[in-house]
Amino acid sequence: MAKDKLGVNPWTRIWIKPRETVRAIVDFNPKHRFWILSFLYGLPMLLHMAQNLSLGSGFTTVGIVIAALVLAVFAGWLGLTIASGLIYWTGKWIGGQASYFPVRAAVSWSNVPNIVAVIVWFVLIFNFRDQIFLAEFDEMNFAGTQMTLLTGALIVQTAIAIWSFILLVKGIGEVQGFSAWKGVLNVLIPFFLVGIFIWVISWLFWVGNGMTGV
Repeated sequence: MAKDKLGVNPWTRIWIKPRETVRAIVDFNPKHRFWILSFLYGLPMLLHMAQNLSLGSGFTTVGIVIAALVLAVFAGWLGLTIASGLIYWTGKWIGGQASYFPVRAAVSWSNVPNIVAVIVWFVLIFNFRDQIFLAEFDEMNFAGTQMTLLTGALIVQTAIAIWSFILLVKGIGEVQGFSAWKGVLNVLIPFFLVGIFIWVISWLFWVGNGMTGV
Protein backbone atom coordinates (compact mmCIF):
# COMPACT_ATOMS: atom_id res chain seq x y z
CA MET A 1 0.00 0.00 0.00
CA ALA A 2 1.02 3.59 -0.59
CA LYS A 3 0.90 4.29 3.14
CA ASP A 4 3.50 1.59 3.78
CA LYS A 5 5.80 2.88 1.04
CA LEU A 6 5.43 6.51 2.10
CA GLY A 7 5.62 5.78 5.78
CA VAL A 8 2.66 8.13 6.38
CA ASN A 9 -0.94 8.49 5.31
CA PRO A 10 -0.77 11.73 3.30
CA TRP A 11 -4.55 12.26 3.33
CA THR A 12 -4.59 12.76 7.09
CA ARG A 13 -0.99 13.80 7.78
CA ILE A 14 -1.02 16.75 5.36
CA TRP A 15 -3.46 18.60 7.65
CA ILE A 16 -1.04 18.84 10.57
CA LYS A 17 2.41 18.16 9.12
CA PRO A 18 2.36 19.68 5.61
CA ARG A 19 6.12 20.12 5.17
CA GLU A 20 7.01 16.60 6.28
CA THR A 21 4.15 15.10 4.27
CA VAL A 22 5.00 16.94 1.05
CA ARG A 23 8.66 15.96 1.45
CA ALA A 24 7.69 12.29 1.88
CA ILE A 25 5.44 12.44 -1.21
CA VAL A 26 8.08 14.16 -3.36
CA ASP A 27 10.76 11.68 -2.29
CA PHE A 28 8.41 8.78 -3.02
CA ASN A 29 6.70 9.97 -6.22
CA PRO A 30 5.76 13.62 -6.91
CA LYS A 31 2.99 12.39 -9.25
CA HIS A 32 1.37 10.33 -6.46
CA ARG A 33 -2.47 10.46 -6.58
CA PHE A 34 -2.38 13.46 -8.94
CA TRP A 35 -5.55 12.49 -10.80
CA ILE A 36 -7.56 12.09 -7.60
CA LEU A 37 -6.33 15.49 -6.46
CA SER A 38 -7.26 16.93 -9.85
CA PHE A 39 -10.79 15.69 -9.31
CA LEU A 40 -10.93 17.26 -5.84
CA TYR A 41 -9.69 20.56 -7.26
CA GLY A 42 -11.89 20.55 -10.34
CA LEU A 43 -15.26 19.53 -8.92
CA PRO A 44 -15.88 22.46 -6.52
CA MET A 45 -14.48 24.82 -9.16
CA LEU A 46 -16.96 23.60 -11.79
CA LEU A 47 -19.90 23.70 -9.38
CA HIS A 48 -19.01 27.27 -8.44
CA MET A 49 -18.73 28.20 -12.13
CA ALA A 50 -22.14 26.63 -12.79
CA GLN A 51 -23.59 28.87 -10.08
CA ASN A 52 -21.90 32.02 -11.38
CA LEU A 53 -23.11 31.27 -14.91
CA SER A 54 -26.64 30.61 -13.59
CA LEU A 55 -26.75 27.27 -15.41
CA GLY A 56 -29.67 26.22 -13.22
CA SER A 57 -31.93 28.43 -15.34
CA GLY A 58 -31.35 26.27 -18.40
CA PHE A 59 -30.30 22.85 -17.13
CA THR A 60 -31.46 20.43 -14.46
CA THR A 61 -29.51 20.11 -11.21
CA VAL A 62 -28.85 16.44 -11.92
CA GLY A 63 -27.47 17.28 -15.37
CA ILE A 64 -25.17 19.97 -13.98
CA VAL A 65 -23.83 17.67 -11.27
CA ILE A 66 -23.23 14.79 -13.69
CA ALA A 67 -21.43 17.09 -16.13
CA ALA A 68 -19.28 18.45 -13.29
CA LEU A 69 -18.40 14.93 -12.13
CA VAL A 70 -17.40 13.93 -15.67
CA LEU A 71 -15.34 17.06 -16.38
CA ALA A 72 -13.82 17.50 -12.92
CA VAL A 73 -10.58 15.61 -13.57
CA PHE A 74 -9.84 17.54 -16.77
CA ALA A 75 -10.73 20.90 -15.22
CA GLY A 76 -8.64 20.10 -12.17
CA TRP A 77 -5.70 18.96 -14.27
CA LEU A 78 -5.83 22.17 -16.28
CA GLY A 79 -6.12 24.38 -13.22
CA LEU A 80 -3.37 22.64 -11.26
CA THR A 81 -1.07 22.59 -14.29
CA ILE A 82 -1.43 26.33 -14.87
CA ALA A 83 -1.15 27.25 -11.19
CA SER A 84 1.87 25.00 -10.68
CA GLY A 85 3.55 26.33 -13.80
CA LEU A 86 3.15 29.93 -12.65
CA ILE A 87 4.43 29.19 -9.15
CA TYR A 88 7.36 27.18 -10.53
CA TRP A 89 8.25 29.91 -13.04
CA THR A 90 8.01 32.84 -10.63
CA GLY A 91 9.72 30.84 -7.90
CA LYS A 92 12.87 30.83 -10.01
CA TRP A 93 12.92 34.63 -9.78
CA ILE A 94 13.41 34.48 -6.01
CA GLY A 95 15.77 31.51 -5.84
CA GLY A 96 13.42 28.52 -5.91
CA GLN A 97 15.25 25.18 -6.06
CA ALA A 98 12.47 22.78 -7.05
CA SER A 99 11.76 21.32 -10.46
CA TYR A 100 8.22 21.43 -11.85
CA PHE A 101 6.76 18.16 -10.53
CA PRO A 102 7.64 18.73 -6.86
CA VAL A 103 6.02 22.16 -7.14
CA ARG A 104 2.94 20.57 -8.71
CA ALA A 105 2.84 18.02 -5.89
CA ALA A 106 2.86 20.79 -3.28
CA VAL A 107 0.10 22.68 -5.12
CA SER A 108 -1.99 19.53 -5.65
CA TRP A 109 -1.80 18.24 -2.08
CA SER A 110 -2.73 21.63 -0.65
CA ASN A 111 -6.21 20.90 -2.03
CA VAL A 112 -6.89 17.92 0.25
CA PRO A 113 -9.27 20.13 2.35
CA ASN A 114 -11.46 20.26 -0.77
CA ILE A 115 -12.78 16.88 0.40
CA VAL A 116 -14.77 18.88 2.94
CA ALA A 117 -15.71 21.46 0.29
CA VAL A 118 -17.20 18.71 -1.90
CA ILE A 119 -19.27 17.44 1.04
CA VAL A 120 -20.52 20.97 1.75
CA TRP A 121 -21.48 21.43 -1.89
CA PHE A 122 -23.56 18.24 -1.96
CA VAL A 123 -25.27 19.15 1.31
CA LEU A 124 -26.25 22.50 -0.23
CA ILE A 125 -27.35 20.88 -3.49
CA PHE A 126 -29.54 18.42 -1.58
CA ASN A 127 -31.17 21.18 0.47
CA PHE A 128 -31.55 23.94 -2.14
CA ARG A 129 -32.00 21.89 -5.33
CA ASP A 130 -32.49 24.09 -8.43
CA GLN A 131 -31.83 27.35 -6.57
CA ILE A 132 -28.17 26.57 -5.87
CA PHE A 133 -27.13 26.97 -9.51
CA LEU A 134 -28.55 30.43 -10.01
CA ALA A 135 -26.26 33.47 -10.06
CA GLU A 136 -28.59 35.35 -7.71
CA PHE A 137 -28.50 32.57 -5.10
CA ASP A 138 -26.36 34.65 -2.72
CA GLU A 139 -28.91 37.48 -2.91
CA MET A 140 -31.95 35.34 -2.10
CA ASN A 141 -33.70 35.75 1.24
CA PHE A 142 -33.49 32.67 3.44
CA ALA A 143 -34.52 32.19 7.05
CA GLY A 144 -34.57 29.59 9.78
CA THR A 145 -32.87 26.29 9.05
CA GLN A 146 -31.81 27.33 5.56
CA MET A 147 -30.10 30.46 6.84
CA THR A 148 -28.34 28.48 9.56
CA LEU A 149 -27.17 25.98 6.97
CA LEU A 150 -25.83 28.71 4.68
CA THR A 151 -24.02 30.44 7.54
CA GLY A 152 -22.42 27.17 8.59
CA ALA A 153 -21.41 26.42 5.00
CA LEU A 154 -19.83 29.86 4.66
CA ILE A 155 -17.82 29.41 7.85
CA VAL A 156 -16.62 25.97 6.79
CA GLN A 157 -15.69 27.12 3.26
CA THR A 158 -13.77 30.09 4.67
CA ALA A 159 -11.86 27.81 7.04
CA ILE A 160 -11.09 25.44 4.15
CA ALA A 161 -9.77 28.26 1.98
CA ILE A 162 -7.52 29.55 4.76
CA TRP A 163 -6.19 26.11 5.62
CA SER A 164 -5.57 25.24 1.98
CA PHE A 165 -3.56 28.46 1.61
CA ILE A 166 -1.48 27.54 4.67
CA LEU A 167 -0.85 24.06 3.27
CA LEU A 168 0.13 25.58 -0.08
CA VAL A 169 2.59 28.02 1.48
CA LYS A 170 4.12 25.33 3.69
CA GLY A 171 4.38 22.84 0.82
CA ILE A 172 5.90 25.34 -1.60
CA GLY A 173 8.34 26.45 1.09
CA GLU A 174 9.44 22.85 1.61
CA VAL A 175 10.08 21.95 -2.03
CA GLN A 176 11.59 25.33 -2.94
CA GLY A 177 13.83 25.52 0.12
CA PHE A 178 12.06 28.68 1.28
CA SER A 179 11.10 30.07 4.66
CA ALA A 180 7.37 30.44 5.35
CA TRP A 181 7.41 34.13 4.37
CA LYS A 182 9.28 33.50 1.14
CA GLY A 183 6.80 30.72 0.42
CA VAL A 184 4.00 33.29 0.77
CA LEU A 185 5.82 35.53 -1.70
CA ASN A 186 6.17 32.67 -4.20
CA VAL A 187 2.43 32.04 -3.98
CA LEU A 188 1.36 35.69 -4.18
CA ILE A 189 3.51 36.78 -7.14
CA PRO A 190 1.50 34.68 -9.65
CA PHE A 191 -1.76 36.09 -8.24
CA PHE A 192 -0.52 39.61 -8.84
CA LEU A 193 0.64 38.72 -12.36
CA VAL A 194 -2.72 37.18 -13.23
CA GLY A 195 -4.49 40.22 -11.77
CA ILE A 196 -2.35 42.58 -13.87
CA PHE A 197 -2.97 40.46 -16.98
CA ILE A 198 -6.74 40.55 -16.43
CA TRP A 199 -6.60 44.31 -15.83
CA VAL A 200 -4.65 44.87 -19.07
CA ILE A 201 -7.06 42.72 -21.09
CA SER A 202 -10.04 44.53 -19.55
CA TRP A 203 -8.46 47.91 -20.30
CA LEU A 204 -7.73 46.96 -23.90
CA PHE A 205 -11.30 45.71 -24.27
CA TRP A 206 -12.65 48.97 -22.82
CA VAL A 207 -10.39 51.07 -25.09
CA GLY A 208 -11.38 48.99 -28.11
CA ASN A 209 -15.08 49.41 -27.39
CA GLY A 210 -14.56 53.16 -26.86
CA MET A 211 -12.84 53.55 -30.19
CA THR A 212 -15.55 51.50 -31.91
CA GLY A 213 -18.24 53.67 -30.40
CA VAL A 214 -16.64 56.90 -31.64
